[in-house]
Amino acid sequence: MSGSNGTIAEITDRIFDLFSPRQMGSSSLVNGVRSLDNAIDLANRIDTLLTSYIFASPSAGKYVSQFVAAPTIFVNHVPIKL
Repeated sequence: MSGSNGTIAEITDRIFDLFSPRQMGSSSLVNGVRSLDNAIDLANRIDTLLTSYIFASPSAGKYVSQFVAAPTIFVNHVPIKL
C-alpha cells in the first residue's frame, strides 16, 4: 500500500533489496517471523533502523527489544502522529 505519506509493504520472501538505502521517503516493512531470534536476526541485517515497532506479548516484546539495534523501539504501540 502506498500513499502520499509513505509506503507499507509486507515482506513475504525475504528480499533484502527492499531495505536498501535507495528507498526514499517513509516506509513501513511488515514481516512475519518463525521465532524471536529470527526476528532479531532479520532486523539486525538492516544497516540503519531508525525505529522498530514490535507487536508481541509483553515478555516477547521486551526480549526482542533488548537485542534489536535501533535507537527508538516501540512495543505494542504506534505514536498517534503516525
